[in-house]
Amino acid sequence: MEPPAALRAATAAFLEYDCGQKGHLMRYELRAAHLALFGWNLSSLELDALLPKPAAAAGARMELADFCTAMVSRLLAQDPDELVRRHFRAFDVGCKGYISLADLKEAMRDVAPHLPHATTRLVFSQIDSDGDGRVSYADFHAMLTAPSAPPSGVAARTDAALRHQRQRAHLHATPALPLRQPQPQRRSGLVP
Repeated sequence: MEPPAALRAATAAFLEYDCGQKGHLMRYELRAAHLALFGWNLSSLELDALLPKPAAAAGARMELADFCTAMVSRLLAQDPDELVRRHFRAFDVGCKGYISLADLKEAMRDVAPHLPHATTRLVFSQIDSDGDGRVSYADFHAMLTAPSAPPSGVAARTDAALRHQRQRAHLHATPALPLRQPQPQRRSGLVP
């Protein structure tokens, strides 16, 4: 991560977790902001090193400048491959060396319970580059480190899946009945 991007990320986390926009973070807010930035909780020792418990009842506070100094240095010191390995281990529940569709479904059930199972299967099929039903570390690493453009074939599969969903939605939609406009009565030349 580049220093300007790290500074933007740290500032955004500070502003997001500064409850009440008071201009500083309390200990519990610092924990939440760190979790948002790094994906893991601070230990009590790390928290005490960053923000010692105060002797006064006012509470410990960390200003934006101090937060950015501490977090940017941590963000820049991170090994990108270690992050990928940590995320892969989080999905690989049984330490099998690969991620199965069941592993992904379980993770999605915890993180995004509203996500349809079809979407989870679609994501899995896009990540599983060799189609063996397993997402290897190489597949996972390629997905996380790829540039913003999707890998070859993924865009075509996604477009096809979206077309298929639209077609199904169109077939199952009830057609709207046209409203009947009352026709004006025509009068004949006869007077009643």
